[in-house]
Amino acid sequence: MRGVGKEQLLASAGRHVSIIDVRTRLAVRDLPGHKQKVFSAVARAGSGSLLTASSDVAILWDVARWTALRRMHAGDNTFVAVCLGSAQGHIAGVFANLGRVCLWSSTSQSDEEELTLPLLHGALCKPKDVALGRSSLLVLVEAADGTAGKLRKPVIFCWKLDTTPKRHKICMARECQRDVHQ
Repeated sequence: MRGVGKEQLLASAGRHVSIIDVRTRLAVRDLPGHKQKVFSAVARAGSGSLLTASSDVAILWDVARWTALRRMHAGDNTFVAVCLGSAQGHIAGVFANLGRVCLWSSTSQSDEEELTLPLLHGALCKPKDVALGRSSLLVLVEAADGTAGKLRKPVIFCWKLDTTPKRHKICMARECQRDVHQ
């Protein structure tokens, strides 16, 4: 990753995130703000942004100054996965609570937009992962009905992201042909 004209490396241990100068191998900056173990650090090429996430908060960083641009708190919930992307500059997060997917803007401080997952085989969905494309949002889910008698394959839901907030529509739901392992 390049920032401030130097080659830099992002390192994370527990709840600490540090920026390391590759040439000197010294920490040049600590990125504070996580109270739980950091499980993700995602950069989008050309965006000048980095997204770090722990179960309690996702933080969007400006890589030129290493300052926090935005903090998305999980509240009484827990983040499972986050991503940064899309042509509209979205940030997406999925939560441990059943059926909860949120979108945020990386370019403004607007409120989160919650998308509701439909029932899967008559049961609530448990989000597992999330990805953003140019104009779409993909969420990998599994049924959360608690029945051990019939194993079901995970399903991928796809939303077409509209340029107007709150106008996003599910355009596809497909069962995975193979088991998806973490």
